[in-house]
Amino acid sequence: MLDKLVFAKGMTFLSIALKEKNLNDTVLDVYYEVLKDMSDESFESSIKQVAQTRTYSGIPTPAEILKFDVTNDVLLTGTREKAQAMYNKFYNQNCSMTDYTQRNRNKVPNDRNFFENMDYKALRQADGTETYTKQELYVLNALGGGSWLADIRFLPNTEVAINKIENIIKSAIITKYKSNDNAIENKSVRKLIAEVA
Repeated sequence: MLDKLVFAKGMTFLSIALKEKNLNDTVLDVYYEVLKDMSDESFESSIKQVAQTRTYSGIPTPAEILKFDVTNDVLLTGTREKAQAMYNKFYNQNCSMTDYTQRNRNKVPNDRNFFENMDYKALRQADGTETYTKQELYVLNALGGGSWLADIRFLPNTEVAINKIENIIKSAIITKYKSNDNAIENKSVRKLIAEVA
């Protein structure tokens, strides 16, 4: 969230740079309400960019300032790598589970039923650690759970799957950090998003 002192300094800088004389408390309150979700660094960078690129005087609109916002870039750094790692983990899990079902045909007559009925939250490794993190479980559920995991080796395009995973991760992060708390009324939904992002 944008610090009010950083905001005040930035707006003062802009008013001087762009020769704006009508900067009052009401205008500042409206601008802050629109821009408050920016990070301090992104706001300062945006203000500087606006001052350097604007060719006419007067205070810029909030949209002009937001155009240079890099907050999303900062928040979403590394999502591609996370998505790739998740895909690899899901793929390896599919291989080991398929191998298990093949070796135990007397216990597991149907692979698809086995995958769909698996309690992924309960999976543990030999050392007792959880197989899936809360974020991975959220993503797996959003993709279709066991049905999707059963088909991972037959997906025609790995890139499409990784893009889907990355979009789910990005969506959860943006929902957590960029949305207004009042927009999500359901506390359980808010809690789930907090666990995922």
